[in-house]
Amino acid sequence: MITPEHTERVLEKIAFIRLTHYGGFYDFVPDLAMADTAYTNIALAAHTDTTYFSDPAGLQAFHLLSHVDPSADKNGAQSLGGQSLLVDGFYAASILKAEHPKAFEVLRTVKLPWHASGNEGITIAPDKLYPVLEVDENTGKLHRVRWNNDDRGVVPFDDKYSPEEWYDAARKWNEIIRRKSVEYWFQLEPGNLLIFDNWRVLHGRSAFTGIRRICGGYINRDDYYSRWRNTNYPRHEILKRIIGAAGAGIGLAIAHAFAEAGANVAIWYNSNKKALAEAANIEKKFGVKCKAYQVNVATYESVQAAVDEIVKEFNGRLDIFVANSGIAWEEGSFLDGSLTTMEKVMKVNVDGTFYCAKAAALHWRRQKKEGTTVDGKKLENYLSGSFISTASMSGHICNIPQMQTVYNASKAAIIHACKCFAVEWVGFARANSISPGYVKTEITDFVPKETQEIWKDRIPMGRPAEPEELKGAYLYLASDAASYTTGIDLLVDGGYCAP
Repeated sequence: MITPEHTERVLEKIAFIRLTHYGGFYDFVPDLAMADTAYTNIALAAHTDTTYFSDPAGLQAFHLLSHVDPSADKNGAQSLGGQSLLVDGFYAASILKAEHPKAFEVLRTVKLPWHASGNEGITIAPDKLYPVLEVDENTGKLHRVRWNNDDRGVVPFDDKYSPEEWYDAARKWNEIIRRKSVEYWFQLEPGNLLIFDNWRVLHGRSAFTGIRRICGGYINRDDYYSRWRNTNYPRHEILKRIIGAAGAGIGLAIAHAFAEAGANVAIWYNSNKKALAEAANIEKKFGVKCKAYQVNVATYESVQAAVDEIVKEFNGRLDIFVANSGIAWEEGSFLDGSLTTMEKVMKVNVDGTFYCAKAAALHWRRQKKEGTTVDGKKLENYLSGSFISTASMSGHICNIPQMQTVYNASKAAIIHACKCFAVEWVGFARANSISPGYVKTEITDFVPKETQEIWKDRIPMGRPAEPEELKGAYLYLASDAASYTTGIDLLVDGGYCAP
């Protein structure tokens, strides 16, 4: 016998069932007195659930327990209607982006109010506005769809797009998700539990008659991702991934190198607050001052404020600045990639480097001219500032087999900018860049294993670098041993660019 208790146990094996205004595990039959149409027998267009939560439900489950015609007293699921509909929102968004790129930009840009105010006593709204298509700020990829006209508030006036442009984009989107080639219709049957990703998959149903009993529930995305990791990886691999996210990368290796050499270190981070723990670990391990600062390198105001604050907190002076922030290009060819992602890559990689250079060099010029710290004390043992920017061998070559013109151009710009900085800053600071080859860091996690094998075959040393193998290059350019070295780009690529 199929029971709701069986269904509930299945969901609990995945993760905790999420409590909402619907309760936890739900079990209901149609009730036309309910204002929320989910509880009725009318047709529902393709939509996502809980758009009005800041963190919408991750997984959603439906189990048809029974569907009967009371007058016939027998199961009649095939003849009573109530077919289920699924639409892959990510696939639909890719069609929208290809056919109507402006409409895609409108739906990812304009942020809307969402709300739940159907049933009595229910008035829910998220802490802020959200767009229909939510794109990850770090990867530039679509990661969540919010679409439910019954939950959408009034379209606001946006700085870039008008409400009329939003409605035009929404019409194009709605036309795509209603195409026969995009819709998937099927009949739920007792014993077959439907579970889908509510961040990606839109669902709906046709109208029905008779008494239809449905049970199911929501599961938080973080909870089921955690269970997925625990069922797909051994314990030691899970720990490696969690710890590695905070303990890997070129930037952290550089910070360790300078601290090991006795320098006080300031670490910058954007959103990964594990940098706070890393800073504390560096202080404890090497006995130097180390502090983490949250900085958005895409705005000069944020960079300048951070540099000024650090100089005040670190003995009133600045000696070395390493501009290491950067993001990858993951969208293939330039023609197929989005202009928005292009602008983001250039903003972080190029503009961010320029902002860092300006904020740091202003201090170095003042220090050389006035011979004092920022608080007026005599400056001891100061020859010149050292600006080091992390470029890439991609600034010298056209990488294959991956296509990444935008990333390559951003790194080439950094290499040439440092040469020009070196000439402009003669007398008070040196400027150099370092171009690593392929390095084992999280920035390349998205690259297919097959592509990474091709990289190895083209590296004379036959392997990518460990982040720690770059320490010597940064320490040399930062030290007085490099007092006559300025305007160079130092390749550390295992011989990749040599042939």
